[in-house]
Amino acid sequence: MNVFKKITFRSPIVNKNIFFLFSFLFLANSAYYAYHAVFTPFVQQVVNCRLIYLFLIAAFILLSFIGNKNEKTNWKKTLEIFILILLPSAILIAFGYFFHPGSFKNNSRFFANLIIVASSLIFFLKLSEYWKMGSFFFKARKDKTPEKSKDKKKPDFLMIFILALVIIANLSFGSYHLSKFAAVDEPLWTFERIPKFWNNVLDGEWQKTMISDKPGITVALISGIGTLWTNPKEYKLIEQEEEIKVQAGEIEKMNFPMRFPVLLFSALALIVFYYLLSKLFNSNIALLSVLFIGLSPILLGISRIINPDSLFWIFSSLSLLSFFLSIKNPKNSYLVLCGIFLGLSLLTKYVANILFVFYFGLIFIDFFLNDKHGNREWKDYFQEMIKKYLVIIYFSILTFFILLPAAWVNLGRIAQGTVLSEAFTASWKMFLIFILFAIFEAWILKGKIFGFIFSFLSKNKKIILKIFCFIFLVSIIVAALNTLFDMQWFNFESILASPKSNILNPKSVTGAFLANFYPLVFGIHPLALLFSVIAIAGIFFSSKNKYWSDDKKNWIAYLSLFIFFYYTASFLSKVGATVRYQIVIYPLIFIIAAVGMDFVLNRFKKTTKIISIAIIALFLIVSMENIRPFYFSYASEILPKKYILNLKDMGDGSYEAAQYLNSLSDAENLIVWTDKRGVCYFFKGGCFGAFELNKGRMIDYFVVSAGREIRTARHIPYKGRHNDFEVQVDKIYELDNYDYRLDIGGRPNNYIKIFSYERLAGEKN
Repeated sequence: MNVFKKITFRSPIVNKNIFFLFSFLFLANSAYYAYHAVFTPFVQQVVNCRLIYLFLIAAFILLSFIGNKNEKTNWKKTLEIFILILLPSAILIAFGYFFHPGSFKNNSRFFANLIIVASSLIFFLKLSEYWKMGSFFFKARKDKTPEKSKDKKKPDFLMIFILALVIIANLSFGSYHLSKFAAVDEPLWTFERIPKFWNNVLDGEWQKTMISDKPGITVALISGIGTLWTNPKEYKLIEQEEEIKVQAGEIEKMNFPMRFPVLLFSALALIVFYYLLSKLFNSNIALLSVLFIGLSPILLGISRIINPDSLFWIFSSLSLLSFFLSIKNPKNSYLVLCGIFLGLSLLTKYVANILFVFYFGLIFIDFFLNDKHGNREWKDYFQEMIKKYLVIIYFSILTFFILLPAAWVNLGRIAQGTVLSEAFTASWKMFLIFILFAIFEAWILKGKIFGFIFSFLSKNKKIILKIFCFIFLVSIIVAALNTLFDMQWFNFESILASPKSNILNPKSVTGAFLANFYPLVFGIHPLALLFSVIAIAGIFFSSKNKYWSDDKKNWIAYLSLFIFFYYTASFLSKVGATVRYQIVIYPLIFIIAAVGMDFVLNRFKKTTKIISIAIIALFLIVSMENIRPFYFSYASEILPKKYILNLKDMGDGSYEAAQYLNSLSDAENLIVWTDKRGVCYFFKGGCFGAFELNKGRMIDYFVVSAGREIRTARHIPYKGRHNDFEVQVDKIYELDNYDYRLDIGGRPNNYIKIFSYERLAGEKN
């Protein structure tokens, strides 16, 4: 006992020599482990390394208890120091894996990467203290004063009631025939990627959890809940010599449990939309936004499909709203929330990298548009905003790491999801150079260059804002007029029919760009379009009406700017923004429409407002009912019937076509060819979905659809043979002598036709 009394240090964490000793021992042990991992097989030496690790950890914990009797061990500080002690060892193993990927086991890489990420969090928190940004995880103590307690508003139960009704309506419409359709590309997720993800997680093969380049991890996490009630392998199609057969069991039993988690998640996300929008605007605009979003057929339609787009629109929109809130109210919680939603967006679809560019660009735009900055110098503002920008980046990467098991054992996956992703392949170097230049200009040149530019822009900001809104409004109006006047100037359908090919060599650059507005203008309810135009046009008359505060004008401008920026990026990437490719735009235009509607309703009394909202909700529900269950094929009531909005449909009508075929006598023995592979999932007999078949194959029925006509004509001149008569498939689309026809959404050019061999033979004769 006398020996312990002579020990004067309180714990090893305050003794730099012991700190260095432990770090050196861990590093030496890791070097020994790395040497044998690379140059010798995994034998007893690795076991010895593990034993040494355990001994060192035990010794550290024991010494942490040693100290004065009156002193308590600071576990938070002890853990922090212990992680930093392990950091050199972790870096060594991480670099070793980079040069020799096959030499290190998963558990070694996992713990090494975990230590690196934990260390980054420690450094980040220390840096935030240095930046005087306060705590990121704990709320600061608030002074409990009578004045503040009086300011708290009671919850508006009418708002809550209406919000609940919207969520119930969303789930009710969404659940209808939820299992009775086959979506394009969905089998890749249900039968392959989602089961593969969870099997690899449970088997500890984390490096194989990068199931797609999208990467679609959030899809696997949410939709994968359904695997607790169903096994997708039991319903997988069997292909034998190009013929598709359905395994025993009705596939509807798999579809519902796999799809419903995604539908439920999107419905509950409306609550988060309401919360953030009420903070950004007010509860009225928040409720109207949720009304448009929750009762949008297109957003509901994509939310019923197991696909990254079904979640991407949620996470990206919420990240944008959180970023706007961080500008309005500089709380760390909004920065963290923005980063988390951005990380979830990156885990859903690599296109989310566009937000990194937009957020950085908005730092510049907000400086000269926002009057709150006053006469503040650019360098001070930029230095503060770049810190917040780094906070967003850090938490997005941290979220990406936590939810992607492949990153646990390979930190390179983070780079593949961000700067090395397809969205950043051609531009990340230029973007990085611009960021470095902006930092150099602010810190070294003291903001003289940008300060001069912004002094000019600030003087003309009202004109600049009006010019941008004018261009945005003109684009909407021209796209609408071009369509209503038979597309005499630009054929939007032709441009968007093959979004990754036709857009490569457009006849008109203007037409290719304006084609992006076609799904926007006619993909929302006419009332939503009208109110969005009112909101954007309101900026021109803001000086004459007190309703248009600077904040409202800025948020409308920023939302419109993102839409314009997204279209520009799509155009430069040579990809046409079809309905699915611009799904992220719809909630944003609905928010703009909500502001316009609130402006109109602001002139009415409360009772009139409630009646007006009820009438508009009724109009939205009627539109939903008219298109049910083909929500994703919705087109505005003002779009001429001869046009199709969603030229790349997701398989609508496959179930109905199969049901007709199943109603035929002796359906089990019939042979069908279809350009919609989804028909095969519900048809009892033999089914072909391939482009080419043996000419001797006996085909009884042919199923063709408008959405697959161009693809069929491009890939087939295939002839199906029945007895001595040959059928040229690519010519069937022009025939009207059908046995069955379904016009989706009441549009004759969005059809599914079924032809029997007998009718085709009769047509030929």
